[in-house]
Amino acid sequence: MNRVQYRKEALKAALSVVLCIYFALLFGWEKAYWSVIVIVVLSGNETFSHSILKGRLRLLGTLIGACSAVVIISAFHQQRVLFLASLCLYLAVCVYLSTHRKTGYMWSTAFIVCALTASVGHFDDVATFNVMTLRLQETMLGFIVYSFVNQFIWHVNTQDHFFNLLNEVKPHLLGNPSQSDVNDTNILIKLDKLSEILQLPLHGSYQLKQQKSYWITIVYALKTLYLLQSTCNLTQHSLSAHGQTIVRESLKLQQITHDLKTWLEQANQIATPAATLGAFEVNHQVRMKYALQAVSILATCLLIWIYLPVPSGFLLPMMASIYSIVLVRQPVKGAMQTGLALMVWGSLFILEYAVILPTLDNVFELLAFYFIHIVVIWAIYSKPQHTILKILASNNLVIFTMGALQLVPNFDMTTSFSMITVLFIVLAVTQIIGSLFNPSQTTG
Repeated sequence: MNRVQYRKEALKAALSVVLCIYFALLFGWEKAYWSVIVIVVLSGNETFSHSILKGRLRLLGTLIGACSAVVIISAFHQQRVLFLASLCLYLAVCVYLSTHRKTGYMWSTAFIVCALTASVGHFDDVATFNVMTLRLQETMLGFIVYSFVNQFIWHVNTQDHFFNLLNEVKPHLLGNPSQSDVNDTNILIKLDKLSEILQLPLHGSYQLKQQKSYWITIVYALKTLYLLQSTCNLTQHSLSAHGQTIVRESLKLQQITHDLKTWLEQANQIATPAATLGAFEVNHQVRMKYALQAVSILATCLLIWIYLPVPSGFLLPMMASIYSIVLVRQPVKGAMQTGLALMVWGSLFILEYAVILPTLDNVFELLAFYFIHIVVIWAIYSKPQHTILKILASNNLVIFTMGALQLVPNFDMTTSFSMITVLFIVLAVTQIIGSLFNPSQTTG
């Protein structure tokens, strides 16, 4: 993504954020920051179709998690041990399923929403139901506003992104084999992205949508070429050279030829570009390790919450539930990055919350405050590898200033300082337990 396009994306994200805040306050919804977090997460995706898919999974996860919270609280609200055991079991299931290639994000969202709904609802079934309704409304608002802004303002077609990637790959696989750097891992990454795009919602990408089966076959053929050209076998190189001619012809004619089908049948007897892990990104043993690790983090934080005088109300179990699943894959590195972002951005936003926000006289000044901050955060974290830091900084912005987003603004600093204390406790527990389960992360 070039600089001009990235600046447009930053402006669209900022506009979406302020529209969500405005409509949430207009509708009289108390927790406007929930819809802002939806915008932040969706804006971190590669294409609009990626965001639409993630938005759908988030909506489903929100519904599943909210309903799960109501069921668990209704069944065990008078039995603390059984309630906490059920929550840990539900976490284990969601973590285990969170590595699913298609629905993993839905299960991560389901547990986070379950924990948030139960905590904010003070573990009362009636209050939890009201929180569930509000959460669904806020999620829908964020999804609708983000979709509207991206459809009508500087819309970027997923189809264009697909063909740009395809044009980057073709010279390596369809050019002179002696000049092609097929061992470049970026080629395989781009081929996987091409396959991923074809599985996304293709609204507005008419050519891809109408010729989906054709492009799936072409990408499959390119993956086969990659595997054939990556070997030193003379037979495979001969088959690869023949395949290059056939794939070029199919691209020229824009149709799947009989020769292409025949060649793929021959090539698949030697090289099959199929995923080795099936539906999940990691194997069963790793998924079980993730689940046990997440439960250990949550259980440790719950014991601290029960037996130590931590002045946080329900903040500690809520934040422990969130970070136990968010940082499960990179607990040590993720905890360090989150802690650093917390020190830098958290301190700045708390200072602004105490000094600047109380001086704002109307809602438009408040919207301008968030608009400017989102643009600045996007400008600082402009590289693809900084996406996680961008999301962390944006989340810190709305979390530490959420008192200003209430229908009746509240600038009490007690909650902000309690949240910092709780977050550092959770991150410390995450890093310690993460280092026990992943010693390579501490030495690498």
